[in-house]
Amino acid sequence: MKSNPNEPSFAFDHLPLHWQMTRCEKYAFNKILEHANPEIALEIGTYKGGSLQVIAKVAQKVFSLDINSKSQDALKPLFKNVEFLSGDSKTLLPTLLARLETDRAPLGFVLIDGDHSTEGVRADINAVLRFKPNRPILFCLMGHQFLSI
Repeated sequence: MKSNPNEPSFAFDHLPLHWQMTRCEKYAFNKILEHANPEIALEIGTYKGGSLQVIAKVAQKVFSLDINSKSQDALKPLFKNVEFLSGDSKTLLPTLLARLETDRAPLGFVLIDGDHSTEGVRADINAVLRFKPNRPILFCLMGHQFLSI
């Protein structure tokens, strides 16, 4: 008998959108978000909205960036507290972070799971690290490694 880290998934069956995490990763992601309790969150890489459905339940406001506007268009009706931004995160992210910094917005959580190239991940991380927060930020990388900055 083989063990499958994705089964059973009963703890997350109420979340209808597909997300690419094992059951253990889902549990950890959910608990970390609950603990962070961010007023404002940022997700880079919307895909099918799996992580977004968890983030949007916890945060009052979410910014979701993705290169693919079609997937975001399908998700817009499901999320009233999400602002979808379509395009390359290398362009969108610095502009959004500058806006949040100017507004002194309480950004509390960032998920980087967009461009999976080394250059793309490095650009997203560096943009977030240049941001001057007014509160601690929980920072999650696409490999599901959690860092606090």
